[in-house]
Amino acid sequence: MKTKLYRTISLILCVAMLSFSFAGCGERSSEFASNSEYSVGDYPARTIEVVSQFGSGGGTDIYIRSIAVDAGKLLGQSVVHISSKGGGGVVAWDRFNTQPADGYTLYAIGPEQILMHVWGQLDLDEIVPVINSQLDTGFLYSLKGSQFTDIDSVVEYAKASPGKLNVAYTNPASFDEVLLGMWAKAAGIEITYVPYGSGSDAIAALMGGHVDILYEEIGPARSNIDSGDFIPLVAFTDKPLEGYDFVKDVPTSISKGWDVTIGRWRGLAVKKGTDPAIIEALYKAFAKSMEMDTYKQVEKDNMLDIRPGLMNGEEFSAFIQSEIESYTAIINELGIKPAS
Repeated sequence: MKTKLYRTISLILCVAMLSFSFAGCGERSSEFASNSEYSVGDYPARTIEVVSQFGSGGGTDIYIRSIAVDAGKLLGQSVVHISSKGGGGVVAWDRFNTQPADGYTLYAIGPEQILMHVWGQLDLDEIVPVINSQLDTGFLYSLKGSQFTDIDSVVEYAKASPGKLNVAYTNPASFDEVLLGMWAKAAGIEITYVPYGSGSDAIAALMGGHVDILYEEIGPARSNIDSGDFIPLVAFTDKPLEGYDFVKDVPTSISKGWDVTIGRWRGLAVKKGTDPAIIEALYKAFAKSMEMDTYKQVEKDNMLDIRPGLMNGEEFSAFIQSEIESYTAIINELGIKPAS
């Protein structure tokens, strides 16, 4: 069940991608084809694929398609999302890693890839980061009419009834579980982790009263907040929630004394050995796309401007190394294992 907001955004992006894809099938788009800043010799001469482990309608899918619309025009070829679900991300990695290092297959990376690297399921030394675009902010939500009217009532219940607080999130052994583990530890509570196969399933679980609270980014839950069905309880960020009246009174984790501010980030990489000139052309196209109307609207609708996430390849590489160090410590401390 997709939210109304996501259905609307998805429809707009699908129409834009469809209209552009025909231009990318055999020749460059005429709009930007003469701009050599986004090309290297004959590259790109065909469609560019972005492989991810996630399906349609989620945050990663929306990210790829929103940034691909104008990046594709700049590059003169269509940029499409290739969803390769399964195996906890292993299927997507295998698809990406078996392709040549020619710039035609990109890899969507985020915290899941850090986890997989730490667990030995992939080797991040085999990729070259191109660009990071987003640093998302997660929230906890309760259902309107439930006993949980604010985050204090949640913590009080969890302390009085250890292990009885059921928390919905997406995918076992995921970034969501890492964050929730950090929060439970910081708050001094025990919780029951209830993973779902998709964000829409987790949202449906809270709507149906099957769980007590939900962890999710603002985008997928936005229409439920606007309708009044979901109550945002806390935002995991060290930044003030400025410019968004509907969450202006929501406390941050830092304001509650919990140093838990990790966020879901989203970026793109290519295979090691790719021509540096191609990598630079890709970075310029995707970075420019982030300044254009399609992406900026999605960014605003999903509160992705709370914490700016743009990093070039060098900055992104350093960030990934710091994430590997942080996640290694967290995983070992919390005893989080890959999903079986």
